[in-house]
Amino acid sequence: MSKQKQGASRGPARIRHLNRRAVLSHLRYEGDSSRSALGPALSLSAAAVSSVMNDLLEDNLVLESENRPRDGRQGRPISLLSLNPNAAFAFGIVLRPTKTSTELGMAWVDYTGKSTALADLKVEKHQDAEILIKSIVKAVSLLEAAVPFPERVFGLTLAIPGVVENNTIPTSPKLTCIEGSEFIESLRQEIDYPMTLENDVNLAATSELYQQPRLREIYFAYLYLYTGVGSGISLKGQILKGSGGWTGEIGSLHVNRREPNTTSFEHLLTTDGSLADLLKELGEARDDLDTLADYIDKRDPHVLEVVDIYCEHICDAINVLNSVLDLDEVLIDFRSDKLFQRLKPRLEILLQSSRRQPVISTPLMGKEATLNGAALAALSHALETIETQNKE
Repeated sequence: MSKQKQGASRGPARIRHLNRRAVLSHLRYEGDSSRSALGPALSLSAAAVSSVMNDLLEDNLVLESENRPRDGRQGRPISLLSLNPNAAFAFGIVLRPTKTSTELGMAWVDYTGKSTALADLKVEKHQDAEILIKSIVKAVSLLEAAVPFPERVFGLTLAIPGVVENNTIPTSPKLTCIEGSEFIESLRQEIDYPMTLENDVNLAATSELYQQPRLREIYFAYLYLYTGVGSGISLKGQILKGSGGWTGEIGSLHVNRREPNTTSFEHLLTTDGSLADLLKELGEARDDLDTLADYIDKRDPHVLEVVDIYCEHICDAINVLNSVLDLDEVLIDFRSDKLFQRLKPRLEILLQSSRRQPVISTPLMGKEATLNGAALAALSHALETIETQNKE
């Protein structure tokens, strides 16, 4: 076949491929639609829509259902097109380390993006890479047992509490046993699915982008304050990772290296750091942050002083990010909603001195944002394969 004929044959196939992906993307992000509405929305002819939809229905990627007109008029029912939830599935697993233990969060997501979480799995031995890999393999088995059609699983994303740079983990302060490349190489040998590894806070930001479409139009930071400290950055819908995956890694930053008593944001802001020490001093459980809210309500002077300093450190972290990125909003993922509602007014007062004050809010998904984001990321990585299989 001549090059001219090859180009001509590839042209229509390429256009068909693009139309197919455009229709599926529209249904994914805009919701169910009729055939008549798809054409104008995507600038496609009625014939093109009909051709693409027939293919997608044949491939079981799309379902078609009949609904009567909403105004109650008599007439032909309207056919609504939607993604088939059982067309494909993907898995997300989150590594959740503390100082003394590690748990695995697990979720599977269907083709529409709806995720279902399973109960956390406790890793039998902390800081042991071999035991951790065995636990991840067990988590995959549990997900396979839970998903409706395990033969339609297309990928897995693992959320890493640290930096992911190419095929290595340069640093993971709370889970040092996974640092380097050996953990990743060993794990890939045990997992049968295409697997990606991504920073946990970036995945939390990804989840919020999916759940809150308005965030796709602004600059925002996802600030994670829990047993670790980190941030994910989104610039108008794009997660900023940098050239080596280090974007947003503010935990190791020191406010002033010249002062010997100055510590890093990781030390100042982790909830198992200064706040846990305060709780211990008060005779309370170190992880009972809700109790601190009660002390604030009672206007305990010592608690107010420590909490006020903590708020100042949060503002320092926000100002570092804002000075570089000119943020519209900062979503703060904090372990205790009750305590954060007491901290937020003070944060907003402290931030008033900023020349451009970002809005302070909390994630819609809360503590499940990273898990939801991991499952969604696995699905996103697999979409090209799912939506073009058998169409080459």
